[in-house]
Amino acid sequence: LRAVGVDLLDQPKVFVAQDLAPTTLYIAEQGSTVVFVSQGGTGGFAYNAMGFNTNDNYLYGIRRPTATQTGSNLNNQLVRIGEGGVVTTLGQVTNLPPGTTYGFNQGSFGVGATSDILYVRQATTNDDLWAVDVNTVTAERIDLSSSVPNVSDLTYASGYLWGFHDNNRVYRIDPVSGQVSVIAHGLPLGNVFGAQWLFGNGNFGLSQNNNGRVFQVAVANPSAVLPTFTLISSVPGPASNNNDGTTSPGLPV
Repeated sequence: LRAVGVDLLDQPKVFVAQDLAPTTLYIAEQGSTVVFVSQGGTGGFAYNAMGFNTNDNYLYGIRRPTATQTGSNLNNQLVRIGEGGVVTTLGQVTNLPPGTTYGFNQGSFGVGATSDILYVRQATTNDDLWAVDVNTVTAERIDLSSSVPNVSDLTYASGYLWGFHDNNRVYRIDPVSGQVSVIAHGLPLGNVFGAQWLFGNGNFGLSQNNNGRVFQVAVANPSAVLPTFTLISSVPGPASNNNDGTTSPGLPV
């Protein structure tokens, strides 16, 4: 298994994983519409809570059961996705709950000292954030200051994890302290964004599950009590009932 090819990483890239039977990895290309270009065939497994690890250029995520691949032990297995969308299971994550009712659908890597930590959450309302060390395949629970709903995905930016929810709120999580801030973004978005990522320009990308529309949102003063959110663009894209997104930052210049 090879890491994602260097020829794909010279510039920032948006990776989107869709579908459950099983999951296919795509690269999103944006013009007047957003086109998802398949990276090989299906991965053989369903997965979500995906993030891009800048230390080894692999994508990681948490496996999910399918109609033909069942069992609660599948809900807390770490997977690694490489070139061509090839998936390798790395085993069950120590301390990570099996999620017999709710799978993990929200994920993002940290940066700097936490660049090997995949932060994940389950598809439910709770006060849990899990820090998965992909080197040791172990997890540590972070107690959040308040319950967070199923925001469908997480994106790390400016020292926080961000999740755009369909209640027109953004949930900003400090992964160090566990402090949660709930912020009204004031934009005409709505709906569920299963794929959320950071564009190369620092703006958020949001892909709606039901119709595939992709929004680009800029955030000013991200650490302020009330950051300012600006809608930059809205273009059509592919829909999916299992939608997940992340990005690679591009190679240093």
